[in-house]
Amino acid sequence: MVEEGGAPDIDQYEPVDILSMLPKDFWEKLKAKQWQERKEALDSLEQLLLQTPILERESCEKVVHALENVRLLARCVTQHRP
Repeated sequence: MVEEGGAPDIDQYEPVDILSMLPKDFWEKLKAKQWQERKEALDSLEQLLLQTPILERESCEKVVHALENVRLLARCVTQHRP
């Protein structure tokens, strides 16, 4: 079922697979060299997470792993600045 705003109707007590709800280019943008593209990917993820009370285990694990990679990359960039 879809609400008036076009967003899917989510049962607050059922785990949701947000991987299928991510934009098609999410993973490519998350790995992009340009930080703006990564930020766009993270913004789209944030919007989904704010709308989704409970994540399926697999979704949660993949999202956490992706965020760990972004965090590690950000740390490497900031530590190696001239």
